[in-house]
Amino acid sequence: MIESYRSLETPAADLEIDVNHLKEKVPNLENELGDEKRNHQEAIVLCHELEEHIQRNTSLVAEDEEEGDIRTK
Repeated sequence: MIESYRSLETPAADLEIDVNHLKEKVPNLENELGDEKRNHQEAIVLCHELEEHIQRNTSLVAEDEEEGDIRTK
């Protein structure tokens, strides 16, 4: 019985060490995740700004083409 208990102690201690290492990594991973979320949000904002810029330019080109068509008639 004692041998059985001791044979479980070693894996339990190893698992406890693993758990402690993982707990130490959590704050760093949370910080990295926060950075990635911010970067992603910034990329989305930039994408929307570029889409708006493209739409404005497309509208201006369409207006210029319409004015050109009117002048040629």
